[in-house]
Amino acid sequence: MRKFLLVFLAACIGIAFGQAPPAGRGPGRGLPAPKNLKILKPDDVIQTMFAIRAGLGVRCDFCHNPQDYASDEKEEKLTARKMLEMVNNINTNTFAGDQKVVCWTCHRGQQKPEAAPPVQMPGRGGGRGPGGGAPAGGAPAGPPPAQ
Repeated sequence: MRKFLLVFLAACIGIAFGQAPPAGRGPGRGLPAPKNLKILKPDDVIQTMFAIRAGLGVRCDFCHNPQDYASDEKEEKLTARKMLEMVNNINTNTFAGDQKVVCWTCHRGQQKPEAAPPVQMPGRGGGRGPGGGAPAGGAPAGPPPAQ
């Protein structure tokens, strides 16, 4: 009798834990299945959303309408799609599909990435180093005299 109960209990546990998640649910978390996906795969949604959140320092409602996450009414969501396409293209075409470029690469936790500092051309002044300082003898920096 004891053996029968152990086998029966093991079978019940196997059936209970061996079932697939209910249809229409999200990636293993009991969440509703994502709708209106155009770039992402359903299994990548949660990880990507957290990466965007960290990369831009924003919350979900920056891109999404909290009453309807599938809605495309916010311009930020459309921009995010374009950015995801851009990042996917860079990683696919430049890094053989390895995920080297992510939101953080440019945004560094900011909604808008900082602009790069202006480039100082050699010989044009504006800095130390080759061509960046005044020439010896105190002559003003500038183009060489005409010959």
